[in-house]
Amino acid sequence: MPTLAAAFRTTLRALERDNSSGWMRAHREEYQRHVTEPFRSLVGELLDTLRPLHPELIREPAEAIFRPQRDVRFSANKAPYQIYVAANLSPFGKRDKSFPGFYLQLSASGGTIISGVYHAEPPQLAQLRRLVVGEKTRLAKMLSATGFRKHFPEGLEGEVAKRLPPEFQPAIAAQPLVAHKQFYCSAKLPASAITAPTLVRMLREQYAATLPLCQFLAEAY
Repeated sequence: MPTLAAAFRTTLRALERDNSSGWMRAHREEYQRHVTEPFRSLVGELLDTLRPLHPELIREPAEAIFRPQRDVRFSANKAPYQIYVAANLSPFGKRDKSFPGFYLQLSASGGTIISGVYHAEPPQLAQLRRLVVGEKTRLAKMLSATGFRKHFPEGLEGEVAKRLPPEFQPAIAAQPLVAHKQFYCSAKLPASAITAPTLVRMLREQYAATLPLCQFLAEAY
């Protein structure tokens, strides 16, 4: 299985120190060789090993991997590049970031996994809340599963609304999760894990642990 070499982290660290168009022009070939291509290979291997678990997954790494350029039009931070690489693994990949998926982000200092629904438009959010209330027992069983708790000990996370629509207010006592505006679990990866030969295997285990939750949430779509 492909692994990321130490040059993956050192190149991203160099970009972090000098996040400029000038740096990228001078080091584009290096960035492609040590960051872009190895990450594409990693995502491809990950998709191949996950497909037996989730046949509906996208097939090509390009469908999952986000571009490194930042959209700085409305940001006070004008740094032109992300200092990490990221991919969204789901049936729709990066085309639909609202659909339940497995988001992977790797940087020089470590990694982040976010699995589930991070952003939902109001109609989707209402459907998710109806699902969470109506299938409270099913959801509780998933969140208490040994494999899920091993990899995601914080359980279901997400921003909580200060006020709920009237439809959901009676349900909050029995199902506090209905107040969530996001429905996801997350995990951090230490820097040492990024270049470890066990990275793909570890990510597969995390994906498998959270797949029932993602498939459950997808019922609202």
